[in-house]
Amino acid sequence: MKIESDLFELEANSGFSFYLNEFDEDEDNRSLFFSRTNHFHYGQSTILLGQIECVGGSIEDGIFDRIHEAKCIEVEARAGHIDEPEDETPFEFSTTFNSDSGLEVHHHMVRDSGHGFVLLITLFSGFLAPDLKDVRAMLSEISCKRTLATPIFGELMPIKVFAKKQRVKVSNKAFLNPSEY
Repeated sequence: MKIESDLFELEANSGFSFYLNEFDEDEDNRSLFFSRTNHFHYGQSTILLGQIECVGGSIEDGIFDRIHEAKCIEVEARAGHIDEPEDETPFEFSTTFNSDSGLEVHHHMVRDSGHGFVLLITLFSGFLAPDLKDVRAMLSEISCKRTLATPIFGELMPIKVFAKKQRVKVSNKAFLNPSEY
């Protein structure tokens, strides 16, 4: 099944379940969340794996550096540290910090859309090395669209997902590929 929004589209048959948090029908969604279709993937039990956000700006204009800097400030305030990007993955980095639930490790991936915004994928604590490979593959398959509005540099953009009829709402979560839920 294809998940289509005003900013991008992706095939949802990649082993992930996608959903939006819909607290208010009129509220803009700025994050598309995803989890493993099989919650006991590689022997791990993880409910939430990550989120996709669209941020105004391009790699060429320095948005990656701005995102990296913002995450540095965020983790330093939580007595954490940031791992710098590596040569083979120049637009990825990890953060480690303390939270109420213990030590958290997040992995951030940035992909330029070519249309004035980037996709920011954040994997939350509990991801494994095979998840990185799967999410990188998913990220490479996302097709980005030109937007009518001019994205504001550094601002999160609302994500309007089409095909409301195919959603299954459970509490405040609207699952977008309910056949895989």
